[in-house]
Amino acid sequence: MYVEVDGWGGHGQFLEDHHRDRERGLFFSAHDWLPFRVSHDQSINSPGSLVDSITSAMERRLPAPRESIDIEPVTHKHGLWYRLNYVE
Repeated sequence: MYVEVDGWGGHGQFLEDHHRDRERGLFFSAHDWLPFRVSHDQSINSPGSLVDSITSAMERRLPAPRESIDIEPVTHKHGLWYRLNYVE
């Protein structure tokens, strides 16, 4: 599972970012990851609800071994991001 927190600013402004978000979502879905896509507002104003949802999902899923995930730093226009690559 993964958590993606999106703010309103920047979303909907750049088509390339929209496509990249969808590509990332498809990649993780293809590898049986469960996405939690929440707004910045939800993460700040309703963290208890988010934690409850994640906790509930974690009780139903087995974690992927750490060795199956390669973390690659990527320079982005908004700073340094990390790309997670699934290693089979």
